[in-house]
Amino acid sequence: MGIEINEIQLAEYLIKPIRKFSEYTLFFTDILSKTIKEHKEHEDLLLTLELSKQYLKKIELHVTQAENILQVYEIQIKFIGNHQLPNFVKPYRKFLRYASLTEVSENSQTRFVVLFNDMIVIGSTLDDFQFSAFSSVSTFTFVKSIPLRKANIKLIPDHPPSTSLFLFF
Repeated sequence: MGIEINEIQLAEYLIKPIRKFSEYTLFFTDILSKTIKEHKEHEDLLLTLELSKQYLKKIELHVTQAENILQVYEIQIKFIGNHQLPNFVKPYRKFLRYASLTEVSENSQTRFVVLFNDMIVIGSTLDDFQFSAFSSVSTFTFVKSIPLRKANIKLIPDHPPSTSLFLFF
C-alpha cells in the first residue's frame, strides 16, 4: 500500500512541470486580455503567448510519444519466447488493437494477435486466456511476427459456426 502511494506521488511530482507550462499559457492569455494594444509590451506578450503555445504543443507531442512507447513496452513484456522474440519497442511503432482469434487447423488453437501500425504479432496463450479478462498478468508465448509490408491476407469461405475467416501468410 505504501509503495503505491509513493509511486502516485512520484508520478504527480514528475508531471508538475508539464502542468505548470500549461498554466503559463493561461497566465499569458489572461495578462494579454487585460493589456491594451497600445501598451509598449503588448507585442512582447503576444509573442510570448504564441511561443508558450508552440512549446506546449511540442510537450504534448512528446508526452504522447512517450505514452505510446510505454504502451508498446507493456505489450512486449507480456510475451515470452526464445531468441526469435523481436524487440517491439521502436520510436515509430504504434499499438492499434489486440484480439483473441482462433487458428483454423486440424487442432484449432486460440491465438493472441496484436496489431501495430507496421506489424502483426501472434502469440499463443499460456493460461486459460479470456479475451475480456486481458490484464497485466496475462502472458503469451511468441509464435511469430509479420511485417505489414510483407503480409498477405487470404479470405477463407465461412464454415459455420465460424465467420469472417482469413489466413495470414
